Amino acid sequence: MTDTLKQAIREWEQVPEGRQESIARLVLHETAEDRKWAESTATHEEKLAGLVAEVGGLDQSHLPVSVIPAQAGIQTRRIPFSGSF
Repeated sequence: MTDTLKQAIREWEQVPEGRQESIARLVLHETAEDRKWAESTATHEEKLAGLVAEVGGLDQSHLPVSVIPAQAGIQTRRIPFSGSF
């Protein structure tokens, strides 16, 4: 367990029980969603790679700037995840 997670748990211990329940349910939901996403992408990796290649080859010049993050000045980043469920 990371120090950050330990710190978060110590903080959550100080909030009312009802709020703790809400936080716990949120964490469990997000963990389940991450697991589903990881399983789905692993299962469909080849198909996803094909879609990415297809989209990468599309002419995006007709799209409004707001749908192209880099052109809209929006920086995107991957959030690394290491570990297992």
